[in-house]
Amino acid sequence: MHYPARFTVSLSLLLSICILPAVKARAEDGPSETEATTRSKLVSIYRLSASKKLLAGDWKEALIDYDALILLDSTQADDFASRAFVHEKLGNYEQATADYNEAIRLEPEAPYYYVYRANCYSKQDKFDEAIGDCNEAIGIAPRRSLAYSLRAELRGKRGDDAGAITDLTEAIRLEPNSSTNFYNRGIHRQKVADYVTAIDDFTSAIKLQPVFPLAFNNRGICKVKLGELAGAIADFNEAISLDPHSSLAFNNRGVCKQELNDHKGAVSDFDEAIRLDPNDVDAYGNRSSSKFALKEFADALADIEEKVRLGANDADTFRVRGRTKQAMNNDAAAIADLDVAVRLGPNDPRNLLARCIAHSKVRNNASAMDDANEAIRLDPKLELSFKLRGDCKMRFDDYAGALAD
Repeated sequence: MHYPARFTVSLSLLLSICILPAVKARAEDGPSETEATTRSKLVSIYRLSASKKLLAGDWKEALIDYDALILLDSTQADDFASRAFVHEKLGNYEQATADYNEAIRLEPEAPYYYVYRANCYSKQDKFDEAIGDCNEAIGIAPRRSLAYSLRAELRGKRGDDAGAITDLTEAIRLEPNSSTNFYNRGIHRQKVADYVTAIDDFTSAIKLQPVFPLAFNNRGICKVKLGELAGAIADFNEAISLDPHSSLAFNNRGVCKQELNDHKGAVSDFDEAIRLDPNDVDAYGNRSSSKFALKEFADALADIEEKVRLGANDADTFRVRGRTKQAMNNDAAAIADLDVAVRLGPNDPRNLLARCIAHSKVRNNASAMDDANEAIRLDPKLELSFKLRGDCKMRFDDYAGALAD
C-alpha cells in the first residue's frame, strides 16, 4: 500500500497566501486589527517554538523558526542574537556576525551582545575585533565579569599571559565565587612559571568546586615543577579518582613516578593512559623513556617508533630514538637520527652531546670533538661537554688538553 508523501508549506509561501495579499490590499490604510492580532499570534508561536528547539539543540529546525519569526517581526534584538547563536552552532559565522550586528544596532547599550559577538569573532580567529567588543562591553558595564573573562581568554590566545592574568584578577574581584576564573588564572600563571601562585589559584578553584579533576591535575603539575613529588602524586590520585577516564592524569602521574625513579609504576600509568587514548603521543614517548631506564630497549624503540608514526617530528623524539638505537648497537642508524635531532634543535646542547657520544663510540673522533666544542659554546657550564671533549683529546694524545678539560 502506498501512502501520499507528507505535504509541507514553507512559511514564506504561507505568508504569501494568507497574509501578504491582505497587507498589500491595505497598504495605504495600514493593517487591520485582525491582521495585527494574527501576526502577533504567529510571532508568539514561532518565538516559543524556536526557543524550545534551541534549548533541545535542534539547530537546523530552530533556524527555520527564527527565520520565520524575524520575517514577521524584525524589531527585537534578542531574536537576532538567538538566531546568531544558532548560526554559530551550525558554523555559519558570517551570518552569526551579521545577526549580532543587527542586535547591537537595535540595542547599542546592551553589553552582552558585544560579548556574544566577541565570542563569535574569536571562533574566526579575529582577535582584534573580539577584544574591541570586550572593551565596548566593559565600557558600558564595567562591573560585569564576563567581558573580563572573555578578554583574558583572547589575550591568552595571543600569548599575552600577563594581560590575561590582569583581566582574570579583575573578573575574580567582581565575581569571587567563580571557580573557572581561579582555574584559568592558575593556568596562565603556570604558563609563566609562577608555580606557587598558580597552586594557590588551583586550590581556590577546588575549594569552590571540589569535583574539579583538571584543577587537581594542574596543581599536581605545578607541584612536580617545585619538586613536591608526594603532593603531586596525591593530586594526580585525586584527579584520577574524580575522572578515571583521564589519560592526561595517568600520564602526568607516570611522569611524577619517573622523577621518583619508580619506572615500573610509571610504565603501568603510561599503559593506562595509552589504553584510554591510543593516540596520546606524549604517553608513548614517556613510556619509551621508562622502558629505556629499565633496559627494555626493544620495547622502548617500539614506543618511540609509534610516537613518530603518530606525527611527532621534534628534536627530542629523534634524540631519544637515536640513543635507543645506540643502546641496541645500531650505531649508523643512531647517528642518522641524531643528525636529524641536531638539525631540528641546533641550539640544544643535549642533541650535540648525544651525537658526540655516538661518534665517539665508532671512533669518529673529529666529529665527536666538533660536537663537544659546539655544545661548550652553547652552554659553557655543562660539565659533561668538557668531559666528552677531554675523552676526545685523549684519543688524539693531547693529554695536557684532556687534563685541562
